[in-house]
Amino acid sequence: MAGCAVTCRTHSGGKSTAWWQPSNSTPSFSTEKPGSACLITVPIPVNGVEGDGGNGDVGDTLVVKELIGLREDFYPWAQMEARLPYDNIACVMRFHDVRSKIVLFGTLTTQPRDYAQSVAAEALFVVKDGVYHPLPDDEIPNLTQTAADAQLELYRRVIDWDDKYRIEYGADLYGYLLKSFADSLGFGEAFGHTIRACFGESIERHLDDLYSGRERPWVLEHIATTNGPIFSPLRGVSAS
Repeated sequence: MAGCAVTCRTHSGGKSTAWWQPSNSTPSFSTEKPGSACLITVPIPVNGVEGDGGNGDVGDTLVVKELIGLREDFYPWAQMEARLPYDNIACVMRFHDVRSKIVLFGTLTTQPRDYAQSVAAEALFVVKDGVYHPLPDDEIPNLTQTAADAQLELYRRVIDWDDKYRIEYGADLYGYLLKSFADSLGFGEAFGHTIRACFGESIERHLDDLYSGRERPWVLEHIATTNGPIFSPLRGVSAS
């Protein structure tokens, strides 16, 4: 999608306009959830001349959180009675005087840590016919309630999972993350079946050993027990 000017409502009742490129052309990072995923854009400097008192105020950035896969049925546990009317919803926030960056986990970090008081303006957007539109205010209460009902229904199902399935479900969870990129690239529905089959074959080989403790979850164990940085330093590679 092409970039677009977005108008956000300020907390004082006014309006704030800036430029935003949607996720298929803006660098985004994914944080997985049991029933959906959240894409967070790299903080985008707001257009304008620095210090002009308008859209280019010093320290202003846009951060977009896109909730995707809200009606995704790839997960066997996510076919719920409470269904949202949209596949994706984007929340565009304009930060003022907030230092923000994306770390290797794909997670937004900010200074100050609680950025709620520094959100100068925000708006919700949905996609209709390939075009982003502001979410009408009168839809927000019902949408909020439906999301709360779906979340409660989902977590009630998760509570009933036995210990073995709490390992096994990872095949579908991480398979979907790969599928979400494949869908954007136009690989088609058949590729989703291929992903499920390959990930299912892998978990079938390892499940009993992971469950019994004969095989250790090295990556998660490393994350849980390592003090300080958990990743090796990223180094540039020069062409020979």
